[in-house]
Amino acid sequence: MQYKNREIMKVLKKYQDEIYKVCFSQLRNEEDVKEAVQLTALKITEFIERISQIEEYRLGAYICKIAKNCAIDVIYRYHRNEELLLLDNDEDIVMIDNKSNSDMIQESTNAIFMEQLMEDFSEKDKEILKLRFGYDLPSKEVAKIVGMTDEAVRQRIVRLKQKLRERIDRGQSNE
Repeated sequence: MQYKNREIMKVLKKYQDEIYKVCFSQLRNEEDVKEAVQLTALKITEFIERISQIEEYRLGAYICKIAKNCAIDVIYRYHRNEELLLLDNDEDIVMIDNKSNSDMIQESTNAIFMEQLMEDFSEKDKEILKLRFGYDLPSKEVAKIVGMTDEAVRQRIVRLKQKLRERIDRGQSNE
C-alpha cells in the first residue's frame, strides 16, 4: 500500500502541470478544471498498477488522455443541458458543442485521413504530434513528456509536418 501511495504521488507530481493544461484546454472554467483534475487523480489512483507498467516515453500521453477524458466527463455531467445537445427543430440538425452533424462528420473524416497518412510513423512520432496539435501543448511540454529535448521535438515536428505535406501533395496529384 505504501508503495502504491508513493507511486501515485510521483505520477501526480510529475504530470500535474500537463493534467491542468489539458483539462483547461477542454473546459476553460476554473471550477470545472478543478473537478476534472480531481477526477484525473482518482482515475490515476484507480489504475496505478497499469500506469506503473507503461513505458516512460508513453506515460505522459496516457496521463494526458486520462485528463482529457475526465474533462469530457465533466462537460457531459455538468453542462448537458446548456449547449451540448441542442436540437434545431427548424432544420432537424443535432448540435453538439455548437457543431452540426456535417461538421462532426468532416472532423471524423479528417481524423481518419490523418491516421492513414501517419500509419507508418513510429508510436513516438504519433505521440509527439498528438500532444503538440491534439492537446495543444507547447513543444517544451511535449519534450518533457516524451523525454526529449525541446529542440529535438521541434525538429522532429518540422520533419513530420514535411512528410505529411509531401504525402498530401502526392495524394492530390494522383486524383
